[in-house]
Amino acid sequence: MSTDRAAADDDIDADYARVKTLFGEVCELPDEAARRARLIELGADAQISQRVLALLAQDGATRQLSAPVEAMLLDASEQLQGAGSELQPGDRLGAWTLQSELGHGGMGRVFLAERSDGHYQQRAAVKLLLGWSGAEARAQLARERQILASLNHPHIARLLDGGTTPGGRPYLVMEYIEGQRIDRFCAERSLDLQARLALFAQVCEALAYAHRQLVIHCDIKPGNVLVTAEGRAMLLDFGIARLQDQEQSGHSGLTPRYASPEQQAGLPPTVSSDIYSLGRMLDDLLQPLGRQAARREEWQAIVARASASEPALRYLSVAALQSDLRRFHQHLPLTALPRRWPYLTRKLLRRRWPWVLAAAVGLLMAGGFTLRLVQERDRALQAEGRARAEAATAEQVSEMMIAMFEGADPAVSGRPDLSAAALVDKGREHVQSDLGNQPALQARMRSVLGRAYENMGQPRPAIELYQQAAAQLGAQGRLDEQAAQLSRLAMALGNTGRHAEAEVPARQALALRERLGSPALELADARDTLGYVLARLGRHDEAEPLLSQALQTRRAAEQGPDRLVAVSLHHLGMLAANRARWEEAEARLREALAIKQQLFPPEHPTVLNSVQQLAAALTQLRRLDEAQALLRELLQRRRQVFGVHSAPYATALNELGSALQDAGQAEQAVPLYREAMGIVEALQGRRSATFAVDLNNLATALEDLGDPAAEAAYRESLAIRQAVLPAGDLSIARAQHNLARWLLRQGRAADALPLAQAALQGRLARLKPEHQDCVDSRLLMTELSLNLGQPAQARAQLDTLLPLMPQLRPLRQALLQRMLARELLQPPQQPQQRAAALKAIEWLQMALPTLQAQLPPKHLELLRTQLLLTTAQRQAGQGAAAARTWQDAMSRAASLPPRHPLRRATEALKPAPA
Repeated sequence: MSTDRAAADDDIDADYARVKTLFGEVCELPDEAARRARLIELGADAQISQRVLALLAQDGATRQLSAPVEAMLLDASEQLQGAGSELQPGDRLGAWTLQSELGHGGMGRVFLAERSDGHYQQRAAVKLLLGWSGAEARAQLARERQILASLNHPHIARLLDGGTTPGGRPYLVMEYIEGQRIDRFCAERSLDLQARLALFAQVCEALAYAHRQLVIHCDIKPGNVLVTAEGRAMLLDFGIARLQDQEQSGHSGLTPRYASPEQQAGLPPTVSSDIYSLGRMLDDLLQPLGRQAARREEWQAIVARASASEPALRYLSVAALQSDLRRFHQHLPLTALPRRWPYLTRKLLRRRWPWVLAAAVGLLMAGGFTLRLVQERDRALQAEGRARAEAATAEQVSEMMIAMFEGADPAVSGRPDLSAAALVDKGREHVQSDLGNQPALQARMRSVLGRAYENMGQPRPAIELYQQAAAQLGAQGRLDEQAAQLSRLAMALGNTGRHAEAEVPARQALALRERLGSPALELADARDTLGYVLARLGRHDEAEPLLSQALQTRRAAEQGPDRLVAVSLHHLGMLAANRARWEEAEARLREALAIKQQLFPPEHPTVLNSVQQLAAALTQLRRLDEAQALLRELLQRRRQVFGVHSAPYATALNELGSALQDAGQAEQAVPLYREAMGIVEALQGRRSATFAVDLNNLATALEDLGDPAAEAAYRESLAIRQAVLPAGDLSIARAQHNLARWLLRQGRAADALPLAQAALQGRLARLKPEHQDCVDSRLLMTELSLNLGQPAQARAQLDTLLPLMPQLRPLRQALLQRMLARELLQPPQQPQQRAAALKAIEWLQMALPTLQAQLPPKHLELLRTQLLLTTAQRQAGQGAAAARTWQDAMSRAASLPPRHPLRRATEALKPAPA
């Protein structure tokens, strides 16, 4: 498969530079006849001449390009004829050494470069810019470069550096992306409509982000969008962008097919110019699907609106274009098409036929229910006043139900695209506005609607409704119902990662149940809820008896398959997983899943939750193929049930990414994590606990790949957690630990130390010393102390860990054995060096088989252990064994990027020639 490199403008017409040169030759001539004569004299053929003349005649004027553009064109012409050859492969620019030429185009030449200042290894694309002559132009470029360098988006190639060459030529250093231009990527893989639109959506996200930073791209085209092997679209070449508030005319780097009419006329670029280019590129991506492509009329309408000749007729923003693409995906009416009744009706029936049927049934049921309530009311009126009030309330419920169902009728609401979520929103409005004088009924309806929101994967409104219902029920003295609402509230908070907040309502619910002397099953519900919350907080010894007691009570009452028994088994399975008792976790979860599968269809959310937890346990048991099969099924089911813009779907993406990463496939995990982050950001915002978890997962994958972007992701994840979680939350300690580990691996032990210390203190305050998180923190502190030349502190940590070794799982036993070897090898001391090295070899030879059994073949911990063993064997004088160990290590390291620290460390240990 052929691949393109970052910033190579290979899609610019080969003759375009010739057009620009000729433009400069003839633009000052008085009329078209003189220009034609001069073009013939210069040897231009008919096609080239026509293109030059068309450019000059744009918008019916003899000349529409401004003087700065003309100067740029002339400057580019001169440079293309020789000045551009100032630098060649092998030359150095600042910290960068040019390796090879990647391409050239109207805006300059592009070189592959490597960092050569000795700080770290990195590859980049260096672009020598043409057309920025003069001090004013270069000052402007410097201002733009500062803003462009701040663009930080997962689908935008970053601007890393810049400056001027010895000859005064400006250059940009951009992130090096290896991939294939988007149109060729789609063609060679024969991608279908949805797959092409998914890639295009990534481009839209990147461009929308840039526009929010007031940056215009100005040159959107297939050649400026590369798709990596993992399916990640990257938008390149912001080096020629213009800021939105700049009043500059067009530039010579335009690509005619994708440049908007106003750009080609020399007018300043705008957001609308980029939208035009997006439309042309979308047309390129979808036209190859042919006339028989699904819903051709609709996507052509989107293309037509985006690339309309008049800016006023285009989408007002990239967000508006994205909105129509989402409507296309969801079979909703497009804003790009006239909203005629046949079209709207067709879309409604295509999208909502099951709901239309359900609404009709609901109307019938509501009507029958109303009749029955009215009859009951008539009988009640003959009894007592309280019965009259209750009947009136019941009638009000029926009327509200009918009003909600009428909201689903297009003839009544005028909303043919009303979704189930919109219907629940409508019900919430009714409850808020129409039931203020009926607090008991209002509380009950809030509870029902809260459960509906929760089942739709929308926890925020569910939590608000549960809180309101619990407060109302408490004020009315209906304490048994309040306890049920508090339990639901605690579970909803726990399911969104707000475990510390969840403990309060969970304890309140249990206290109320115990004070009221509630029935056994209601007490079991409160105990199960509090046990679940405490387990998620890491307080396993408190959680386990509560969960076990709840299960015992529920088993005693069960008659056949019981949903509540399955819930207890599921929670006990999660607790076993938290305590690293993976075989027990698998058994509990399989039993829970078997019960749920008897009671619910395969796509039911409670079934899918157990599938997800079972897959996690199988992953830890190294049964990775089984885990991945379950997670792929989970992803498909959640897509069907919740859609691709839902929290449950995002969770499934994360879980599959984690399983792939555990299998040593971090490069495949990265796009899944990024997709999950995009969904969570849209639903909950960037500053949410869930987004912080997703960001941390991405950072771990980037760390495995040796990508320097891991540090920024770790830091942002930590900052979010510190902002939104209570002090002392274990999630904060986990983020501190991960960032400290990254800094240590980059050779920045002093920076890592305070973070590692804070993580250890946070974990010891909440967890038992033998907990795997506490063990991990002490191992990290040991390694940091050794790197900082503090052997006494390292020995203190090891002395704490050694008594725990029999209780540790095999993987952590092996890591502790490796750290004991590391202590013996640093620093090597004579005359005990050989004896220490031999003891270290013993520890490492015990650790290595365990690591090989527990980890995938390419896992970095295996490589670190082999490098340590190579060092020990050399110090022990075992040169031949050291050479064999190094050779095996090098075979692992060869798959890492050249800049990866472990690959560099492996290469540094290469044996000297015999």
